[in-house]
Amino acid sequence: PDTDAIDYDGVDNGIINNCTISGLDGFNSDGIDIGEQAININIDSVFICNITDKGISVGQLSSVNVENCTFVNCNLGLGLKDSSHIHINHCTFYGVGIPISCFEKNAGSAGGNAYVSNCILSNSYTASFFADSRSSIHLNNCISDNDTLPKSSSNIFANPLFVNPTD
Repeated sequence: PDTDAIDYDGVDNGIINNCTISGLDGFNSDGIDIGEQAININIDSVFICNITDKGISVGQLSSVNVENCTFVNCNLGLGLKDSSHIHINHCTFYGVGIPISCFEKNAGSAGGNAYVSNCILSNSYTASFFADSRSSIHLNNCISDNDTLPKSSSNIFANPLFVNPTD
C-alpha cells in the first residue's frame, strides 16, 4: 500500500519522460503521483500499465502537461483533484476503467481541471471520462469507442482500429 513509482511533491519545472511503469497492485499505489503544488511538470512518452489505482495522480494545486503517453489496464488513467490543472495531448488509453477522472478528493479543495486533445479513449470498462460538479473537463478532437463524447470540438465515437491491442 501507498507505493508510487514516481512521487513529485513541491517540484517546479520537473520532467518525467521515456520510461515504463507497470505492476503496481497495492492500495493507493500510483504510477506517477504529483502533488504539494508541483508546478509546470512535463510528462512525455511514458508507458503505464497494470496499475490497480491511478496511472498518474495530480492534486494539491499542481499543474502538469502530459503528452504522448500510453495507459493500459489501469483503474484510472489520470486522477485529477484538489484544484489541479492538467493538459493532456496525444495520449492513448486502452482497457482503463476511467481514462480521465476529475473529482474533489478533500472537501473544500475543489476538483480537477483537464484540457484533453487528440486522445484515444478505447475499451474503457466504466466510462471514457468523469467530472464531478466541482471539476471541469474539456475534450477536443478525441475518439471513444465506449461513450459519446461532447459533440462540440470535433470529438467522434468510432472504433480506433487497433490491430491487436491486447499485445
